[in-house]
Amino acid sequence: MRFLYVKEAYDDPGDCYVMLARSNDTGIGYLWCLISGIITRSSRSDDKVSFATVLNSENIEGVFGAFYIFTVDSYVYIGCENDGLKPEVRPLFKDDPAYCPFRTTKQSFINLARQWIDLCNQVPCPDGIAVDEVATDVWQVTSMPEEDVQRYSDIAEPKTGFLPNDWNKEKL
Repeated sequence: MRFLYVKEAYDDPGDCYVMLARSNDTGIGYLWCLISGIITRSSRSDDKVSFATVLNSENIEGVFGAFYIFTVDSYVYIGCENDGLKPEVRPLFKDDPAYCPFRTTKQSFINLARQWIDLCNQVPCPDGIAVDEVATDVWQVTSMPEEDVQRYSDIAEPKTGFLPNDWNKEKL
C-alpha cells in the first residue's frame, strides 16, 4: 500500500503540506516528489496546465522541477535530474532503478494524474488527498476529511512529515 496526501494551509492558500508513507520502494518517493511539485502548488497554475498538456500527448515527457517523466512503449518512468543523464540517454537507463525507480503503465499514470487533478480542482478542495496503489499499476485517488488529515498529522514525524516505519492504516 502506498499513501500520500496534501493539505492546503489555512493561512496561505498557495502553501501545502505533503505526507508520505515510508516505503522501501524509492519509486514512490519519486512519484510523491513529482506530484507534490506539480499538481499541489496552487500558486503555480502554469505547472498544472503544462502537466495537463503533457498528459494529453502521445509520449508523456517533461521536466518539472528536479524530476522528469518520459514514456517508452506503454510505460511511464520518473527520474531525477540529479542523475546527470541527458534526455536522449534516459531511455537507455529506463530499467535501472538507480536512475528511474518509478515505472507504471502509461494509462495507469494518466488515470492517477487525472483523478488527482479532478480532486484538486473541486471547490472547495478536499482537506487531504490519499493515493493508494490498490493493485499493481492500479491507483485509487480519494479525498480525505479533516479528521483523517489530523489523525495522520499527529503520528507523522514532525520534521519530515513521513509516517513511521511501522505505520499501519488499520491501527487508526
